[in-house]
Amino acid sequence: MLQILKHHYKKILIAAAVAAIINILLVFLVQVVIKGDNTVLGILQKIASGVYGAKAFSGGYAMAAIGFLLHFFITLIFTTLYMLIHKQAAGLIEERTIRSLIYGCFVWAVMNLKILPMTDTNPPAGDFLQFSLSLGLVLVGIAIPMVFVISKMYAREADS
Repeated sequence: MLQILKHHYKKILIAAAVAAIINILLVFLVQVVIKGDNTVLGILQKIASGVYGAKAFSGGYAMAAIGFLLHFFITLIFTTLYMLIHKQAAGLIEERTIRSLIYGCFVWAVMNLKILPMTDTNPPAGDFLQFSLSLGLVLVGIAIPMVFVISKMYAREADS
C-alpha cells in the first residue's frame, strides 16, 4: 500500500488539486452566483468552522485560507483512498463514469453521514432538491474529475 502511494504521489496530488478546485468553484457558483445566499469568504470560513467552530467566522481571510486548505486536504484523503482501489475498481467496472458515480456516492455518504455531523457544519436536513444539489456537487465536482484524471494518468503510463 505504501509503495502505491510512494510511486503515485504526483498523480494523487494532481487529481486532488483538480477535483478540489473544480468542486470549490462549483460550490461558489451555486451558493454565491445562483442562490445568492453566501459569499466566497463565508463558504471558506464555514469549511474552517468544521475545525475552529464559530470563531472561524470572525477570522477573516486567514480562516478562509484555512478553509480552502481543509477542503483540499479532505479531497486529498478521498483521492488517496481512490488511488488505492483504482486498479481493483477498474477491473470490476470498466466504465469510468460508472466508477465515478459509485465513488461519488461513497464520498457524499461519508461526508454527510459521518464527517459533517461531527462538526458545527452539519448540513441542514433538506428536501430532495437540497439532497440532489449536494450529491451533484460531489459527483460533478469531485468524483468525476478525480476518477477521470487518475484513469488518464494510468492510461498514459501504460502507453509509455
